[in-house]
Amino acid sequence: MSSSKQKHWASSDVLKRRLSWRTIPSMDLTEQRKFWRREEQDLTERYSAAFNRMLDAQAAVTRQFYPHGSGAPTRESMAAANQARAEFKAIQREWDRIGEEFNSGERS
Repeated sequence: MSSSKQKHWASSDVLKRRLSWRTIPSMDLTEQRKFWRREEQDLTERYSAAFNRMLDAQAAVTRQFYPHGSGAPTRESMAAANQARAEFKAIQREWDRIGEEFNSGERS
């Protein structure tokens, strides 16, 4: 994954977009719903990409065990797997937040 994409997921622009519907009082319900659907679509794409990165990283670690590898995964592959897992968990927390908003009636 390129460093520019890594910066995108952690950038403050993403956080600003996520919070902007709450800070714009003139946004009507139709605009809010459109914003929410865009946010959900973006999150779905990020979730899928993060899940695939996590699977690829875990497969890279697994391939280093016997009978295919030397029996010990490298520090780099373990670090990549841990980073991919952490990114995936962060996106799962965002899913949980949206689910809580649906359940509480804050989001429709």
